[in-house]
Amino acid sequence: MKKVILAVLLALCAFVFAACGSSQEHFDSPENADALKATAPAQSATATPTPYVTPYDYDTGDYDPTQEEGISGLPDDEEEPVEVIIPAATPVSVNSEFAGQPPLQIDPINKPTPTPVPTVEYAESDFTVYDATRLRISFEAPAGWDVDESIADSYIITNPDERLSYKPQLMLTARGVSSSYNQNALQREVNAVLEALKSDYTNFSPSSFGSRTLMSASGAYKDFTATIKGTDIQIWGRVQAVYHANSKTLIVLRLTAPLEYKALYKDTVYPRFRKTLKFTR
Repeated sequence: MKKVILAVLLALCAFVFAACGSSQEHFDSPENADALKATAPAQSATATPTPYVTPYDYDTGDYDPTQEEGISGLPDDEEEPVEVIIPAATPVSVNSEFAGQPPLQIDPINKPTPTPVPTVEYAESDFTVYDATRLRISFEAPAGWDVDESIADSYIITNPDERLSYKPQLMLTARGVSSSYNQNALQREVNAVLEALKSDYTNFSPSSFGSRTLMSASGAYKDFTATIKGTDIQIWGRVQAVYHANSKTLIVLRLTAPLEYKALYKDTVYPRFRKTLKFTR
């Protein structure tokens, strides 16, 4: 009986070994590759393989340990907001020889051309003596000027040049007075003349007082600029008053000219008049 049982066990062992060899041979064969794929257990849908990350090169100084913990190393719910910096636009380089120059002002094409100012000059030979016999005074001024003695105690000469928008004029007044004039009284005389002139002009602008002698006597004067009413003609003028004690005479000078000729009459005509003014008797 024991022999029978031993024989059965040996047979079973042989059968098992044979079966194992057959299974190994079945799955390793190329013919059954598809079957192997079909019977392989399915991969988990949520499993994500960990990518390979190139290690930092710590020697370069580029490694930032906060990159492993977020922007600042704080937990996600405490993370500081990220400031996004947009780089400024690169300025356009202008390569021009006119770069940095002030803008060129262009006048309208149809702008009216201004009338050129006539050239007026006075040489030494252009002056002559004017004798104001009623005033007992003489002086030098440009030759050829028109003389007007229609106003009492006054002598007026006017430049007749028709090219000028305003004709220059020199007016001299001399009258005997019973009392002397100090500097304040002379200034009042100048202001009185200017006040009378204002009615004929606009933009009337007098200067401060200055002091200048006539015939060795100290005098007071003011310059002024103004515009003739109803026109755009601008003029320059000087009014001066002086008291001559020896003859007890108050002398008042009024000289006017176009503003564009201010330098000519202030620096040439007036000095010549002042230098040559004298009593004739």
